[in-house]
Amino acid sequence: MKNENHLKILAIFLVLVLSFILIEQPHLENNFPMHSDSYDNIAVVQESIQKNTIFTGDPFKPPLEKSFFHANLTSADFQAGYTAILVFATLFGLINPVNLPLYFPWLVSLLTFTATFFLLRKLCRQEFCAFIGALFIFFLPSSQLMLGPVFLVASSFALFLLPLLLWFGYTAITEKKYQKSFAGLIIASGLIYPPAVIVALFSLLIFLVFSPKLLKENIFPILKTAGIFTALFIGYVLFLLVKEGLNPVSLYSEHGFGFIFAVADFIFDQLLFRPNFLPNIPFLDSYLGLPLFLLGFISIAFFAKKQYGKKEKFEKKEKFEKKENSPLLLIHLSAVLFSVMAFFGVFFGRGILIPTERMIMFAAYFLLLSAGIFVFELFSLISKKIPRKEILVQKGFLAKKEVLAVILVLLIALLVVFSFPLKSETLQLNIQPNEFDGINWLKANTNENDLILAVPYISKPIAVFTGRQVACTTSTRFGCTPELNLLVSSFFFSSCPEKKLVLEKYFYADYVFVQKELDLKTEKIIFPEQNCDFLKQVFEGENIIIYKIESN
Repeated sequence: MKNENHLKILAIFLVLVLSFILIEQPHLENNFPMHSDSYDNIAVVQESIQKNTIFTGDPFKPPLEKSFFHANLTSADFQAGYTAILVFATLFGLINPVNLPLYFPWLVSLLTFTATFFLLRKLCRQEFCAFIGALFIFFLPSSQLMLGPVFLVASSFALFLLPLLLWFGYTAITEKKYQKSFAGLIIASGLIYPPAVIVALFSLLIFLVFSPKLLKENIFPILKTAGIFTALFIGYVLFLLVKEGLNPVSLYSEHGFGFIFAVADFIFDQLLFRPNFLPNIPFLDSYLGLPLFLLGFISIAFFAKKQYGKKEKFEKKEKFEKKENSPLLLIHLSAVLFSVMAFFGVFFGRGILIPTERMIMFAAYFLLLSAGIFVFELFSLISKKIPRKEILVQKGFLAKKEVLAVILVLLIALLVVFSFPLKSETLQLNIQPNEFDGINWLKANTNENDLILAVPYISKPIAVFTGRQVACTTSTRFGCTPELNLLVSSFFFSSCPEKKLVLEKYFYADYVFVQKELDLKTEKIIFPEQNCDFLKQVFEGENIIIYKIESN
């Protein structure tokens, strides 16, 4: 018992260290939020705290008197629940929201490990199996294109919600317990990150399809849930139409079935089979790396053979019995289902219900869990062949099986660290340390209602760190249209008459914030000096020049 307690303490310590190295250390090294989406979330939290409410609009949208172009643009945020969690994480403003990326992703990674451990413990009915399987989530990559656990984004928080949803859903199905709690968690998760709910329901559904007895027992709750979600989906479509300024009733009266067909076409083209907006989305082999990808699919083949291969007699004490509704099917079938959906999403350029890049992340989650359980199975097979010498235990030593378990855990931990799940080669920080002197100057020498014209990708840091209005930001969760992004970016290379036209027609800016040099790793962009009679240079830093617009 004493040795078991020591091992549990070591296990907790190992998880803390792994999470710190993978999630916390990159933030400590860079000191800045590491993705545009992270800036989005910081900005909306800042706006929520300032307005003393959960803000659901675009926090970067300039006031109408400063940008006529934005007057007719509307925006809505469908992650209000995530915003509420982040506001709570700042202790309602007592902690600076800018510091959220420094500690919140680390906390979420620990919660994700814990939730995954409890899910697997319920399915495996064995703590060490659950620990090994949950340890594999630390292999999940983070990259600029695909996001991941290291970033302050709702999709990362969904990795914590998903095992919770599966735990409650599986218990509700098999034990008829926590059904109301499961329904409440679905609603709450839908307000935080809706794709997590879709993935969880798909996972439970595929599990039921391959468990006929459970399917028969739960057919009425399934039909009821399907009806509720159909009604919610129709309501969501109507909301999108109203948001765009359309009146569904009058359109139906005017166009009849033509309107119905147009809505159906929109649903299939934009919602059920969503176009991929990101270029070159990697499939699982390059996203996870070929070794982990192959290990995942070897594990699925192993469990498929064990589940549906030639049946033999097993002792009752065997933990992984060949049952019709084996609990581990929930993991392995989900890994297969979402891997197939991710493949079609990449191949056809359309995601099914959720974006393809998010589908790949969730498929990777299940594939890694399957691989972890497979590693535990291999360990079990090997350890059974090693005789247990009780004399070692009597003399105060760990038995050989426990020694092997410790070695296995340490080996996995080393593989995680050296696999570099944070793909830093794709990391773009939006702002560099040698540009922060310009940020500090803006904060100290401009008014809160001044509008800053800057390159779109650096405009989000300007808004977050200074509290000033910015003309245009990159099109992520919030931001300008691609056309407006191009217009603003071209401003710095335009002639003076063209610059003046942009300032008069689109943005009534007060300052122009421009870098001297932009390093894109593959190339460097040198910005010309903005030598126009209506632009007065008021600051020059290491890599930043700031001009005041005198004509305004």
